[in-house]
Amino acid sequence: MKIFPSCWRATALVCCALLALSREADAIDDSACDPGCQVHRLTYVGTPLRKDFSRIFWWPEADVEELTLAGEGLEMSLQIEEEQRNAWHEIEVKSEFRDKDKRTLESYTVTIPSLGVNESRTCAHPDCSDTGVGVRTNISSLWALQCTVLPCDCRNNAKYCEGRRDCRPYFLTALGFPLDSSRKIFWSPSAGGELYFSWNNGRNHSLHLRGDRGSSSSWVEVEVRSRLRQRGGITHYACSLEVASLDIQEDCSSTKDTDYGMRVAAPRPSTLALGCDEAPVIEVQTSKKGRRNRFLMLLLIAPVGICIVIVAFVIVRWRNRP
Repeated sequence: MKIFPSCWRATALVCCALLALSREADAIDDSACDPGCQVHRLTYVGTPLRKDFSRIFWWPEADVEELTLAGEGLEMSLQIEEEQRNAWHEIEVKSEFRDKDKRTLESYTVTIPSLGVNESRTCAHPDCSDTGVGVRTNISSLWALQCTVLPCDCRNNAKYCEGRRDCRPYFLTALGFPLDSSRKIFWSPSAGGELYFSWNNGRNHSLHLRGDRGSSSSWVEVEVRSRLRQRGGITHYACSLEVASLDIQEDCSSTKDTDYGMRVAAPRPSTLALGCDEAPVIEVQTSKKGRRNRFLMLLLIAPVGICIVIVAFVIVRWRNRP
């Protein structure tokens, strides 16, 4: 019977096709940009120390002069030179654990290759992981948070992405932003979680929100209505902070000559969604590793299935032969 050569050729073709698809999937995953990466104008970012490393991309504009890093045992400021502005800088925060279960945090490392930063610190305080690492600039600049690689739409110039609004949730310890425009922040509190808003350097100007233990999965919408005005050479920030679900409204207006901002801080890391008009719906996305495993599984199962079909066909032919 000549069926075996043709069947094995078919099997070989299927295997080659699946292998090509697997390589194509990896090539897409390993591309040099992240299509879901969102750029925000901020003054401060606080990232917790967790099992996986955290990667942040930062674009200082022409008037940014300083970058400050803060964490347990870490307090340093970097002067930004002219040639370091208007370019992406990758900030990576990586945690090291004592045990295999990754429950006891031992140390952390902050690296910024483009600025020559490679700082490691030991975690002695039990709240080191929750305090995390804070990154601050002297004035507002552009940030892409918790991305795998540079954003696709503006990997060559962050300003191309500044106006785009995509609703994205982030797991953070703190956030700072200028009050020159309005924005919404959605907070998903853990059971009994807390969130603090402060402005005017926190001097008797703050708001404390506490999560409802019975509704830890719901979103709390915080709307900051702010606009910038110039009157008689004086910069005036007209600002109000409203939490409609809690019947809270605060005046955050001010008159300042420099960037005027608001700070959001959480004693425990919280999920904050930015760029949203409505409460976000978090979608479960298949990871790169999961997609690769799926292709490998197909690569293994397909030949087995073909062999079973061949054997069944041969048995039927053998039984039906004259």
